[in-house]
Amino acid sequence: MAGQIRLTPEELRSFAAKYGQESANAGDMIGRLNGMIDQLGQVWEGSSSQAFRDQYIRLRPSFQQMQQLLDDINRQLAQTANILEETDQRIAGQING
Repeated sequence: MAGQIRLTPEELRSFAAKYGQESANAGDMIGRLNGMIDQLGQVWEGSSSQAFRDQYIRLRPSFQQMQQLLDDINRQLAQTANILEETDQRIAGQING
């Protein structure tokens, strides 16, 4: 049995915007972390420094994937809001003849 839809397209768009903002925040954070790893490399030398940098480089794609996921959710929610709104209008048009 299908559940009830208890939110408006505007509410969905609001959630979409929040996910979009978090995606942007994640991108900003990745940029800051990249800068920090570069700065750290200027003052920390040796094999332990290189191992730390290598670990960050290996893990960075997971940060980028998180940013992409948040952006994907943003788009999906916005598209769902549009579909919900269009469907409601189409049904109203059919009822009104």
